[in-house]
Amino acid sequence: MRNQINSSKKVTLLKLLKPHHTALTTGITTLIHFLISITFFFLFSFSLFAQDQTFTVTQSDFKYFINGEETPVILIEKGKTYRFDTSDSSLVGHPLRFGTSPNSGNLPILYQKYGTVGSAGSYFDVTVPSDSSISSLYYYCASHNDMGNAFDFFEPSSIEVTSYSNTLDNDNSGTVSAGDT
Repeated sequence: MRNQINSSKKVTLLKLLKPHHTALTTGITTLIHFLISITFFFLFSFSLFAQDQTFTVTQSDFKYFINGEETPVILIEKGKTYRFDTSDSSLVGHPLRFGTSPNSGNLPILYQKYGTVGSAGSYFDVTVPSDSSISSLYYYCASHNDMGNAFDFFEPSSIEVTSYSNTLDNDNSGTVSAGDT
């Protein structure tokens, strides 16, 4: 009698559909993680590039330093405004300019100058229009050769996402269910 089941008690059999369920769950989880990653990427990218950037300019040994780096190539996007803080006293006697060649070709139409270079509160706002045909731009000293370097232009990035599902509707129900693969 011990090994017999009492007929008044119900026995429930639980059957897990793990092979199909795992594939579906893994696919959905992967898609969710991908979408979250893309969302954070765009939020981070827009926070970096949606606002104007300020560069701090100093001078030492007849070389401009931008944000502490000696004569770097500066990456900019057309249509954005970039501020060059020229308030450091090391810049007295080294007038910063922006032009079409490494030591000349001043383009005052691209920038606005505020204050006296080397004095508190001095800066330049530089904007290359989005539709500009300018392909070469340099920062340089109007008094001394070879103190600056070039700008490189970059295009705003974009991303296209295409998603496909390889789920088969085995029971022809028109919806994805646990029996589908």
